[in-house]
Amino acid sequence: GGQEFEDPQFIAWPPLYHIFLAELFRVFRWLGLDELIRLETALSINIVAFAVSVYALQRLAVQWFVRPELIFITVMLYALGFPSLYFNAFLLSGNLGMPLMICAFALITHKQAWWAVATGGLLFALASIIRPSFGPYGLSFVLFYLVRHGMNWKFIARAAVFSAVFFSMV
Repeated sequence: GGQEFEDPQFIAWPPLYHIFLAELFRVFRWLGLDELIRLETALSINIVAFAVSVYALQRLAVQWFVRPELIFITVMLYALGFPSLYFNAFLLSGNLGMPLMICAFALITHKQAWWAVATGGLLFALASIIRPSFGPYGLSFVLFYLVRHGMNWKFIARAAVFSAVFFSMV
């Protein structure tokens, strides 16, 4: 028995991931897909999200590194490193939160369109709701815009849109 009305409980055990799984399984039951209500379904969702984040990290590595060897090493360390292989075998909220955060960062650094700013804010908000300890990293997104654009209206507008989407979700 947890004490569901005490704030510290949700700091240690963020509820959104579990709510997401419960609602997904409710939809499966409603659609008559009871055979999909299994641990393997949840793990498959995590694995697909991780695979998408491997691609997102590859896009980042292509931007950051000139040498193909460094791109390959970066992607392989992330994709086949101990944390990815070990933790993706368990049902943990970080296994969905981390890929969302990587995809959000890759999106805002790779694309400069307004839809990318808003979508990056949305993905990062979801990552922070799933894993609240990621929340303070939102400042690094704003600092990224400051470094990229300098102190001007372009920076202020992009930081404002990103922050508005983020805070409207969180």
